[in-house]
Amino acid sequence: MTDAKRYKFLERIDGKDNSNNSTTVWTAEDSKSGNMIAIKRINLENKCIKDLEILRNEIAAVRSFKHPNIICYYDAATVGNETWLSMPYYSYGSSVNLFAMDILPNQKELLLMHVLRSVLNALIYLHELGYAHRDIKGKNILISANGNVCLSGMDKATKKSTFKQDWVAHEFIERAADSVVWAAPELLAQDIHGYNCKVDIYSLGMTAVELAYGRIPFDDMPVTQILLEKLNGISHARIHSFIQNTTDVVFSNSFYQLLDSCFKSDSDRWSAVQLATHPFFKRIKITNEDILQEFLHLAKPISEFKVSEADIGIVSERRDSIDEDCGWQDEDCGWQF
Repeated sequence: MTDAKRYKFLERIDGKDNSNNSTTVWTAEDSKSGNMIAIKRINLENKCIKDLEILRNEIAAVRSFKHPNIICYYDAATVGNETWLSMPYYSYGSSVNLFAMDILPNQKELLLMHVLRSVLNALIYLHELGYAHRDIKGKNILISANGNVCLSGMDKATKKSTFKQDWVAHEFIERAADSVVWAAPELLAQDIHGYNCKVDIYSLGMTAVELAYGRIPFDDMPVTQILLEKLNGISHARIHSFIQNTTDVVFSNSFYQLLDSCFKSDSDRWSAVQLATHPFFKRIKITNEDILQEFLHLAKPISEFKVSEADIGIVSERRDSIDEDCGWQDEDCGWQF
């Protein structure tokens, strides 16, 4: 069992307001290791069976991943009415924070090159294992103090059925409203053709636009209209119009060609392995960490301050395992790891 008292909570860093958020993220000091870590606290009250299943699958999946560019969980446990997931602390937050720096376009493109290449490394690994991430976007790409790029947001990931020879899925994403802007049209269509792991490549292209321009196409539209535009096949034209009208920032031709490769129809869209060979990435000569560390001094890390236990509502000492609370007996997918 995890000893809840070993964690001293410091600051809430998820950037959300306090209005009924069932999930929050905090920095904490681990008295056992002496390290600063992050803890994702998930309130289990009012969670339906489907929500609990998604949470269980997320932890089981992350537990099985071993890749430097994919988030890992140190531990998972139920404390009171919450599930706590402890993980490394990425002191520069998400890539959105990193790209908010005031730097020249050629510097930003260099950063893009290395961040996107790291995400591609993660996607190649996931796709080879049969997973589609389905939620690639700027806030799910984390940056550590030493410049490591890490893909998070695994709660929407899905794995292909082992009995299917071809990678085709028809399952729609739970809680998809906050991902519609980045989602590939075929994922949203829910038709008989389904989709495959190339939906992540489309989302990677949208993320590249997001980080390059500081905003994304469709950001002035309601979710329902975005959905209709994508399903009607006119989203590609809107993306090109968005780029052409954003004249204050100009990137290389290879960057725009990379976007074209990401936004092709699903049958012609490049795979993660193919995209990793794109000319846009040919200029990479040193490691990602070396490049990113050159820019980190310009970025603003997540500030650290202490709050009282009363402010964060430290829960009771009860530490029942999730297997006991929810009736899960599968040891291979257990929560204590």
